[in-house]
Amino acid sequence: MKPAFAVIFLTFASLFFLLNCGNGPADPSGRFIPSTTSHLDTVFMHAVPDIKIQEPLLQGLPDYTRVFLLVPDYKKKDTQKALKEMDVDQSKITFLVYDENAMWRGLWAQDIFEVLAADNGRIIVLPDFFTFEDYYLWYPVEFEPTQETNDFGVFLKKKGYTVDILNGYIEGGNITSDSFDGRNIILVGADNLIDKEYFREYHFLLDDGIHMSKDSFFLQAEKREEAILEYGKTFGADTVLVLGNRQYSTHMFHLDQSVLLIGPGEAVVMDLSHLTDQDIEVIAADFAANFSYMRGKREEWWENGLLTDEENIFLEKFSELTDKNEVQFILHRSREMLEEIHSALKEQGYTIHRFPQDPYQNLYYQSYANSIVYTDRITARKTILLPIFPGTEGLYDREDELNRAAIIFFENLGLEVIPVINYTWAAGGNNNCLINVFR
Repeated sequence: MKPAFAVIFLTFASLFFLLNCGNGPADPSGRFIPSTTSHLDTVFMHAVPDIKIQEPLLQGLPDYTRVFLLVPDYKKKDTQKALKEMDVDQSKITFLVYDENAMWRGLWAQDIFEVLAADNGRIIVLPDFFTFEDYYLWYPVEFEPTQETNDFGVFLKKKGYTVDILNGYIEGGNITSDSFDGRNIILVGADNLIDKEYFREYHFLLDDGIHMSKDSFFLQAEKREEAILEYGKTFGADTVLVLGNRQYSTHMFHLDQSVLLIGPGEAVVMDLSHLTDQDIEVIAADFAANFSYMRGKREEWWENGLLTDEENIFLEKFSELTDKNEVQFILHRSREMLEEIHSALKEQGYTIHRFPQDPYQNLYYQSYANSIVYTDRITARKTILLPIFPGTEGLYDREDELNRAAIIFFENLGLEVIPVINYTWAAGGNNNCLINVFR
């Protein structure tokens, strides 16, 4: 398979909505947490669907990092067995076993919650509902299209955590925070602004064979502005920068697939501006034809051991990539989105470093922006856990051309680079999606 990269595939009419939430920081705790200030002292991870695919990331974490591993009760024994077979320090891992009926929404730890500071520690912020679409049908419990978070909040409180509820919705990797020029800023993906009741109605109508525009389940007008104010109030931000609009393609993704904050007022933004319209047309035709051929051969190749687990999953899952028009649409929207994000952040005074994105990586949901930046507590160095993807020979080689270019890019920005093999691109996410930083 050709190498690839992942982005936020948003369809943009207008890229950003900026809201000033008052005359000064609305921080309820007195301490706002910019995303880049973490030491990775404590993180949450999730043992679904299989902890084995997260082994490289567990190995890449600092030795001092404590991992709270959320485990559904039906996966406890399998996860314990798998960890014993892995080359990881099990003494740093604490199980948090939850009742499968308490609600869950998928693989990504980033989808679970956000974190606020408090005078005595941290506050976990849950949205007041999660969504469940056909992406999550592998989960062994039937859910309505939206699920309240009450039971999960009770579970966390019993484990000793302080919990707050956001009157709104959170998509994983779609909120990030920064503090510079005297402002506490949160960046929010516009697809977070979902109307719960309309979302539920949308899916019930689909069940009845009635199709509606997806635009119908996003907040409109005053409700949307109220939701943005709620974000500012809850997260202690005086500036809320909403990136994106309410429409998206099947390959839309989140902010952590296109933007990586590496310091106060400093960001890396993926870049596809090097692609001309003709380039996109040629790439789309080539990719769709090859993908169609590979899907036709998938079962044969899988039976004969010619595919990795990730390649098999990806070929089975993403049938839309056989359509060259869909592939063209994805690349066009990605290019537009990245240009508009660049412009929006630049207008806010950000120093921006543009990373030229490989279009095939884009289509394979592989993104070097989906990394974890932190300050190492021992070395005091700004450090990045950088995903390493399969190269032209399908090998996860840090010296492969694209991986090596990414390592050099971030080293030149002054970061200590820790390469981490990433297998989860086949499910549509990378390193940052797998971790929720608590402290």
